[in-house]
Amino acid sequence: VPAAHPLASQEKVAFDSIADADFIGLTDGSALQVHLADQARALGKRIRYRVQLKSFDAICRVIASGVGIGIVSRHAAERAMQTMDVRLVELSDAWSHRRLKLCARSFDALPKYTREFVTFLSGETAQQ
Repeated sequence: VPAAHPLASQEKVAFDSIADADFIGLTDGSALQVHLADQARALGKRIRYRVQLKSFDAICRVIASGVGIGIVSRHAAERAMQTMDVRLVELSDAWSHRRLKLCARSFDALPKYTREFVTFLSGETAQQ
């Protein structure tokens, strides 16, 4: 959220309490936007987007300008807080804590550079 937004002082917020706000989001069809639309629909609501952009960085820049609020990954929010006037407010809903999985038929059969990449990704997700 923008640093001056009323929610900026909160640590967590439920999605249903912000579903009627003006949002900044990714373009239609992205996995995150589809997921958020499904969650809003389950509440009998529809997300109102003021702007839809192609990257989390662009979303955070528009949020920093005070145009609306947005839902981005924790990593994107933490990175934005280093250079932009935004604040991180977590969603308290259980569905918002996603666990991503890496899948392969056989990790041992992957080329060395791919196994190294998998190891890198696994280390990153373990820290979050």
